[in-house]
Amino acid sequence: MLAFQFTFHADVWGTVSDWVMIVVTIATAIAIFLTLKSQKEVQNTQNRLFEIEHIRLREDYKPEFRYSRFYGEANAKPNQFPISIAAQNISDKAARNLSIKLFGNENILGYSLQSNTQNMIKGSENAKMHFLFGNWDVVYRDGFGFTLHYEDLVGTKYRQTVVCHFSKTVVLEFNPSAPEIVT
Repeated sequence: MLAFQFTFHADVWGTVSDWVMIVVTIATAIAIFLTLKSQKEVQNTQNRLFEIEHIRLREDYKPEFRYSRFYGEANAKPNQFPISIAAQNISDKAARNLSIKLFGNENILGYSLQSNTQNMIKGSENAKMHFLFGNWDVVYRDGFGFTLHYEDLVGTKYRQTVVCHFSKTVVLEFNPSAPEIVT
């Protein structure tokens, strides 16, 4: 009688149950790897959704300003040139803690900001900025700029840079930048 002889010895290669255990362990490792990869993708998606929601929430509270020149309330001495600018919040989102910083013209003798409202919203009184210059020709030629700092109701701080220059028809034009978040 011919006996089937197995060429792999169990003491060297192991038994069938040993090999089944190895296959099951490899399959489990692959399954765990795929699960972790899927969880990482879900986490990345959730992080992106959180960022989008954070931006949307911030935009829901961000005020928006329009600038215009007005005349009056100037305490100028001879050889001084006053310019008054109104900042009007054109959104229903409140702005508070307004302040300004001036830049771009060494001809500036002084400046001030008046804001009579705690929370400036659409329809409320404008914030009034008064600038005093020593030389009309320099202001007309070079223009000037200021940065308006403010915050929204949830405490996000913003700054908006506004460059002012005169057109050929001596109209003061405003070029505001998009508001930046101050960190």
